[in-house]
Amino acid sequence: MSDVEDESFVVLGSMPTPFMEQYFSCNAHWQESTTNKMWTQAIPNNFRQFRADESKMTTSPKSIQSVQSASTTASINGSNAQAASFIIGETKTTSIDEIQMLQHLTNEQENVKEVIQLINVALRESLTSFQKRLEENKAEHKCRQVGMNDEHTAIVDLLKEQNDKLKQLVLAAETRATDQEKRATNLENTLERTLAELNELKKNVSEKESLLKNMAQEIERLELENRN
Repeated sequence: MSDVEDESFVVLGSMPTPFMEQYFSCNAHWQESTTNKMWTQAIPNNFRQFRADESKMTTSPKSIQSVQSASTTASINGSNAQAASFIIGETKTTSIDEIQMLQHLTNEQENVKEVIQLINVALRESLTSFQKRLEENKAEHKCRQVGMNDEHTAIVDLLKEQNDKLKQLVLAAETRATDQEKRATNLENTLERTLAELNELKKNVSEKESLLKNMAQEIERLELENRN
């Protein structure tokens, strides 16, 4: 992994949410604060030494330009040996203290890069854990949703079954009521016919009784005539 990749951490294939932006903003602020603190602690000590030996240093523009060029080259290459070799080989007026200061700054820069790498690793782990937890929550929500859907489906099926049973019971009751109504109608018709037959029988009996009574009277009359 290159130095640029170490210092810049970007997660591909993801869009930052407000929560993640706040999270990364806090971590970036902490990272910047830590870096500034390390440089603040390192630079005053080095420049106090640099000012103490200021009388020994050459303050010509060429010397300052050489120191700046050496610092830039040491920062880009990230190698203490190459920085020292460049300064010793190209700058004759640079003191040992300047070289040691540049080497110390380069070491501090390497330490900062290591801290940034550790921070990036921690951010990756945190993001991975967050994404894992998010996927688990999605899966759990999906399972609950599927369970609720299955439960609702079972309830609907049960209600449909009970509704079908009620329909069958109502249809059977209607059928029985229709049958009973037909039977009642038949009974009424039969009763009417029976009553009519009974009335006819009563009429016949009454006629026969009248006939018998007349015959009895005729018999009595004939008997009286025979006696006379």
